[in-house]
Amino acid sequence: MTKNFREKEVFAILHAMRNREAVGKRSRITIRGHVVDPQKLESYIRRNGSILPRFAKGEGVAVPLVDFDIACRTPSPELSAGLRDAERNRTVEELLHCIRDYVNGSFDSGTWFLDDDGNCYTRKSDTARRLLGGVSQTLNTLWRITASDRADLIRILSPVFDSLEAVLKAELYETRAEIFTMVVKLYQSEHRPVALMVLDYLANLSLRIFGRRHPVAQIWRCTKGLWDLANADIVEKLCIVEIDALQAHSGEASMAVTRMYSRCSNVMYELGEHHQFDSRIARILESRPQESYDSCMAELCLDISWIRMAIVYEEGGLAQAGKELAAVLDLVRRWDPPWEYYWTAWIKYCEADWEGAEHACRVALSEPSLQLDWDFVLADLLATLLQERGEVEEAAKVRQDSLERVYARLLPLIALAS
Repeated sequence: MTKNFREKEVFAILHAMRNREAVGKRSRITIRGHVVDPQKLESYIRRNGSILPRFAKGEGVAVPLVDFDIACRTPSPELSAGLRDAERNRTVEELLHCIRDYVNGSFDSGTWFLDDDGNCYTRKSDTARRLLGGVSQTLNTLWRITASDRADLIRILSPVFDSLEAVLKAELYETRAEIFTMVVKLYQSEHRPVALMVLDYLANLSLRIFGRRHPVAQIWRCTKGLWDLANADIVEKLCIVEIDALQAHSGEASMAVTRMYSRCSNVMYELGEHHQFDSRIARILESRPQESYDSCMAELCLDISWIRMAIVYEEGGLAQAGKELAAVLDLVRRWDPPWEYYWTAWIKYCEADWEGAEHACRVALSEPSLQLDWDFVLADLLATLLQERGEVEEAAKVRQDSLERVYARLLPLIALAS
């Protein structure tokens, strides 16, 4: 790397960091393969005092970072001394063995079975699957709430605890991956105490339900012991061993494996290491004609499209992000109207059409069937648009109203669990 920064590079980095900070992400920047020292970057900006005022006025057009051979990713925390010792490494290996044993035992005992399309089912009731969806949506909503909203965190978290017992008892194949990915996202954000609270509850609950020797109880006990959950290397190992075990029973291109790739891709994206997962799903999706998609396949396609768009957006390519979204809108319209409204709003936002973006958000928020996490996502985008127009009080009201709607819709979930 050259000794000094180039001004265009600095503007590109500032745009990317601002976009990532807006969604609560830390940044690790590399230029031409070399890690950028944040202190040297700050020193350069101080020496060139005109950069920040010019940036605040909109100078320095956001361009894709790849044009400058720059990469911006979420840094993984370094391994602690406790994690490096033999006992902690033994715990990691123990967890990997437990996951393999659980997947194999579930198929061998007939608890899990496959249909002709490679979908994995359990013989327990559909109620548990509805509860798992509610748990996942609730944790996803929590991830988007700021740490200052302590009272809101507690009251929205209560349905999760009320629902988890029924979910664990049903032994749905996606339970661990679904909850684990959400917990990692909480841990990676400012909600580490909440993430550890959920893990502690799961460890004690599974022990009470299944007993000490059951693989489920061992999995959550070991997971609780790995408090460095946001370490990308460990999470990647957990994802790969679960996918491999599931693939051995259901086949490489089964829906069960594809869904697991999707979940792993999402959580690894949050940790800045997602490429092998979303590229694998893309290859699976490309091998199937869109005419044969059911709602599950469409959902997986949208998951990957979302990650691609987010990467392009974070690297400063607003216009390109809009094109990425527009390319899949036809599929979105067929299967999931909230996605259509949200992505339409993003395209309008990328095109600086503030009124069009606001209209798309408000139309989506008026949908009575809107999922819990979508309500908060759309409200957050609408609030961001309002803030950029200087309507700070209205933006705060939009976020608070969404929070109240989310909590009101959680009440039936509590009743269902009881």
